[in-house]
Amino acid sequence: MTPTSVDTEADQFWEWFRSNADSLLQRPPTEVVDLVVDRLHAIDAELSAEVSGFLEDNSKELVLTSHGQPSWFEFIFEFRRRAPEIPHWRIRALKPPRGFDFTVASNPGLTIRDWMFVPLKRSSEFAEFGVRIEMSNDDYDLVDGRTVASIVEEGIGEVLLSVCAHIEFDIVTNHNSMPIGQLCEAVHAWCMVHGPNAVRKFLPAIQPD
Repeated sequence: MTPTSVDTEADQFWEWFRSNADSLLQRPPTEVVDLVVDRLHAIDAELSAEVSGFLEDNSKELVLTSHGQPSWFEFIFEFRRRAPEIPHWRIRALKPPRGFDFTVASNPGLTIRDWMFVPLKRSSEFAEFGVRIEMSNDDYDLVDGRTVASIVEEGIGEVLLSVCAHIEFDIVTNHNSMPIGQLCEAVHAWCMVHGPNAVRKFLPAIQPD
């Protein structure tokens, strides 16, 4: 399937999900993800999903994602548009920005909210957005590039992450670094001016830190 077409397979997926929504609600998120992703991969292997645990209102959240592949953003928004209203389920197109006031379950000792960042000019025309994430010595010893990228995606969301051509991390050394809570706003502002049209139309609404 091409990322520009949404056909009856999308409607079939939502009919399956609606019909099984109550039983899916009671299953652990990991089981639901496996079932949902199997169905999505039958449409195309680039499609995936995340499922939350119970939220405060006893609903769960289903997030449709292409893992940052901009060529699929349009498809996913249309796919989401076809979804019916399903009680106790919140359905999102693409991973939203969630800020950096969270704990990584596999590494709860990380002090993410205290991290800093420095924008990097990746070309003379600033045609690409790069960022260096700075943190304490203790945190630096606990992370790798994949972990940092995953944390950044959680904080700024899938669309904004897709324009970050380069992410590096280091111990705090730069007096010009800014609080990590301002990263979403910084990438958003850059993308409004320099970002590709294919991404700019999907920019999330953000609240300044």
